[in-house]
Amino acid sequence: MRYLQNRSLIPLFLLVAGVLFSPGRISAQSHSYVPKEGFVPNEKTAIRIAEAVLGPIYGEDQIAKERPFAATLKGGVWTIEGH
Repeated sequence: MRYLQNRSLIPLFLLVAGVLFSPGRISAQSHSYVPKEGFVPNEKTAIRIAEAVLGPIYGEDQIAKERPFAATLKGGVWTIEGH
């Protein structure tokens, strides 16, 4: 259970974010608008997306136990960690 609380949220979020925001996916769509600051412009937005995506998977109670979250951006990829 400790692994679930500390580590399993990160790879799942990265997978979901990679699929949703991959450059190939964006360029293949008929709309080409890309926000100036990117689709996930800051830590607060990255955390909110992670909570929205992972809440239905792990349950809101588990997500609440992981707070506070920390988000770091490295190489264009946000990593979200719970505590």
